[in-house]
Amino acid sequence: ERRQMAEKKHNELGYDLLCSFFASALRSNRKHTICTPFPHFFIDRNGLKDTSAATTLLEKIPLQSHWSQIREENVQQMVNWLLYESHPDWAIVPTATLVSGAQGLRNTRNHGAIVFDIIRTPDPEWTKLRAAHGSVWGFHGSSGENWHSILHLGLRTLSGTTLMKNGQMLGHGVYLSDDLNISKSYAHSTNSWKHSCIGRKFRCVAVCEIVMHPQVQTQQDSKTRSQVFVVPENYVRVQQVLVWSETEAHFWSPFLIVVVLYFLILVASRYSRSLKT
Repeated sequence: ERRQMAEKKHNELGYDLLCSFFASALRSNRKHTICTPFPHFFIDRNGLKDTSAATTLLEKIPLQSHWSQIREENVQQMVNWLLYESHPDWAIVPTATLVSGAQGLRNTRNHGAIVFDIIRTPDPEWTKLRAAHGSVWGFHGSSGENWHSILHLGLRTLSGTTLMKNGQMLGHGVYLSDDLNISKSYAHSTNSWKHSCIGRKFRCVAVCEIVMHPQVQTQQDSKTRSQVFVVPENYVRVQQVLVWSETEAHFWSPFLIVVVLYFLILVASRYSRSLKT
């Protein structure tokens, strides 16, 4: 099972996204608080994080397709930490579609995002909760700097803490919506990893399963008619991540290469016909 999980981690886009999330957290003015987990080899005896050293090393690690060129031991150490040590029990893998439970939610048609599945080892406790209370689906948007900790630690209730950014109008809990556009409005874009093929900036929304425990609060927005969920952190789980590229990729993407090749073939074909006439 552990071997199968390791194999799933070997995908270019998933690795790219993990690097971008970590890079965004390291750039945050709250980095010492939100950059969790953090590489153990950059934490001193007093528990202080050397974020400058981590940032410098992150810029050195290559794309997955260039791993064979790694020569420095500390670069390999960072790659191993990002891909394996920091999260042995889950993998992030690109997929084609939204999970079926979220496909009928508001404004999901033609969403234009890259979709990633979060694949985990089986969790009997979550399965038991879902069976006991049933579950629904919702979205949660957050700034790019938060995604490193969200993926590794799950969504956390920050209401009433110094990390709270958007208020707590409906009380304590994680806020979600059944309207993708509402959640996307909270997903502020951020710069990605230096070598990212996703784009120079990105924004993310989580596709979440919500266990409908009696402690979960719901309220309908009178204007949009959308549903708002306020959920204790134990009853919500990120199952997919939607990623939008805000700008052009750092290097030529496969899509752009196909477009350019098509254009060149079209030009060559027209030129060939003109010579014949």
